[in-house]
This record gives sequence, structure tokens and C-alpha cells, in this order.
Amino acid sequence: MSFYFPPAKTSFNWLRVVLDSLVSNENFASQLRSYLSAQQVIIGDSWVPLLAKGLKSLQVDLLRRKIIVPGYCCNEFIKAILLAGMEPFYIDTNAKGEMEVSGFESVDPSEILAVLVVNTSGVISDHNSIRAWCEKNNCWLVEDAGYTILGIDQNGAPFGSLGHVAVINMSEGKIFPCGGAAWIINDKRLIGSCNSLEESINFQSPRSIFSEAIQLFIYNVGSSKWGFHIYQLLRKFGIGDLKQKFSSEPSRYKENYITGDLEWKCGIIQLTDQHRRELNKIKICPWNIVRNQCATAILNRHSNIRLVRLKKVELYKKYLGELLLPVPAIGMPIKLPILLPENVTKSSEFSGLLKYGVKKQYPSSWPMATLPLSNSVRFYHQSYTLPLHDSIDNECIRKICTDLVGLMGNEKKTT
Repeated sequence: MSFYFPPAKTSFNWLRVVLDSLVSNENFASQLRSYLSAQQVIIGDSWVPLLAKGLKSLQVDLLRRKIIVPGYCCNEFIKAILLAGMEPFYIDTNAKGEMEVSGFESVDPSEILAVLVVNTSGVISDHNSIRAWCEKNNCWLVEDAGYTILGIDQNGAPFGSLGHVAVINMSEGKIFPCGGAAWIINDKRLIGSCNSLEESINFQSPRSIFSEAIQLFIYNVGSSKWGFHIYQLLRKFGIGDLKQKFSSEPSRYKENYITGDLEWKCGIIQLTDQHRRELNKIKICPWNIVRNQCATAILNRHSNIRLVRLKKVELYKKYLGELLLPVPAIGMPIKLPILLPENVTKSSEFSGLLKYGVKKQYPSSWPMATLPLSNSVRFYHQSYTLPLHDSIDNECIRKICTDLVGLMGNEKKTT
């Protein structure tokens, strides 16, 4: 029997998490703050609205309302910027998918509030040079650590500590698959501006322990070998997308992933009116003890998780070499990025790789794919990811690599 494998997941013992939730008083925000040596950590249960409010909290000068963002990135970053009432300033990546300061040449620094360094699929930009540019021009570096958290850079600094602030997406499939996000303050100058954000979240009541436990159970089962296989079969036979209906991320309940809920309007990319209304309805709530305990359990075993994944990275590198985009040798990628020509991905033989969790990163149907940015456009059409999680053993990796090398017409032997 040929199984479908999920593209990404983090394993945890659901029953142990629930039982520990009844007796534990551990605080994930405090532990993450200690791990990163951060000034402050704010956690809420909805990712896009929390990022939007975090960006809004950075604004003191109302004339600074532009956020530099790579043209190739998840639509949710653009949604958050627009929801905050700000304007994305798109720059192209280099051929490796990295942001570079040289891409800021057309920028008027007096209009820039922040640079959002998006580390898509673990591709890491030069945070040091971008941060220096930000400090020179009195704006903020916001580090996206959703794909890199629990890894460390070449200097031994943990990802999540490299920007003035950092954001961690904790939706399903990420390192902490608990739903929501963490807004991390690394610069003491920002503590006061974020207190009101923290207070507004804590003003709400967390969801019940029962509902949280059920959602984590659904994720745990749905990302297992059998669970994900059944889910894919249901989709194949036209039954509704259950992942969207049971998502722990409120902003995804009515998401249109084909368009990204974005559209060209008056020559600029904007949120659709309907999705803006849906996002504005969301009230960010604090985590309760179940999500807290799940994330804490994962954080406590970060060294083991990183070791297992990096061994798989090395195996991919052994077989695929320069076909892979560069990722940090000591980082914590969730998935490995690779550029594949469209004639390869449209071949009938490629469909077998999709069952192993090889996945298109972002669709070319998003409006950002039509921006006049050559490298970004190429990534929308050609960027795929390779799985690194526990279900993908060495034999699966060999199979993926053998088939990829064969499809690419590469004569390199993988045995």
C-alpha cells in the first residue's frame, strides 16, 4: 500500500500533554523568553491578527507606514501588514531566495517602519547587515522565526533573537503546532509599546481545556501516517477540506488559499473585503494550559529534535548536493527548499513524489506572483519543499532523492 506522508509535522505525546496539563504550572512564554534571552514574549491564539497588532505597536511616527518584505513570501505576512493599515514594500530576493540590503536601493528610508526578514522554508538572509541598515535608518528589524526557531545561526545565536523583534508562527505543521503565534521583544525600547498588546490579549478568556485538547488530538491524529493518508483520500474523492474546518488557527476557517484572499485593486495588492471583515472579527485570546504544556514539552526536547532533523538534512545534501537551496548547517528547518523546473513537476512520474510529502511551497495563483520581480516570480513557479519530520525515514529520503535526480536528468548515482 502506498501511503501519503505529511509535508511537515512535530510529534508529541498527546496523552502525556493532557495529563501534565492537570498538574503542571510551567509557563511556555517564560521558558521561551529565557531560552532566547528576550525582553518580553507575548503569545496569542491567532497568528495573522497578532502579527498585525505587533507591527502596529512598532509605529510611533505615522509617516512611517511601509514594511519592506520579500516579493516571495507567505500571503499571511502581506495580510498582517494590510490588516495593520500599513503598506508592503516588495523587494526581490536573490537567486537563492535570500533578502539582501542591496535590494533596498529604491527605498526611501524615511517611509520605512520595519524590515520583515522572511526565512521561507529555512533559507536564511543576512540578519546582521539588514539590522545594521535598520539601525542606521531608525527602523526596526522583524525576524520571521517560524521556520527556524530552536535552531542557531553560524555565531551560535538562537533564531528568534536576531531581530529587534521576532515573530513565530505556531500554526499546524510548524515546530510548535499549537495554533497562534509568539511576538518576541528583544529590544528593551519596545517593552512599553507592547504592554497594551499583551493586556488586550490577556483581557480575553482562553478557550476551554477540553476544546484545546480535542484540537491537539485532531492535529496529532491527522498528521500521523494513517491519519494523513485518510485525509488525502477524502480530498481525492471530493470530500471537503477538513484541515481548514478543524484548524486551530482562526484566520484559516474561511481562507481561500487559491487566491490567498488577496487581489489587485487600484494597482496595488489588497485584502479582499470579505476576508478583511473575517480577520477583524477575530479576538486574540491567550493560550490555556493544554497548548502551553504542548509547546513546553517540545521546547524541552529541542536539542533532540534539531539533531534528528539535521541528520536528515545531511542525507538530502549527500544525494542532492547543489540542487538544494542553502540552509544553515546548524539551523532548524521545518522543510528543505528546492527549485524544480516546471517540466519536471508536470511530468506524470512526479506525482509519486507528492505522496512522500514533497510539496509546492506557495501557489503561483497569488497576486504577488505577478509582481515585476524576476527571482520572486521564479520561486512562486518552481519552489517545492522536501519533508524532514519523524515519519520520513532514511529509506524514504533515498527514494525521494533517487526519483528527483532521475527526473532532473542527473546522472549522479544515489546508491
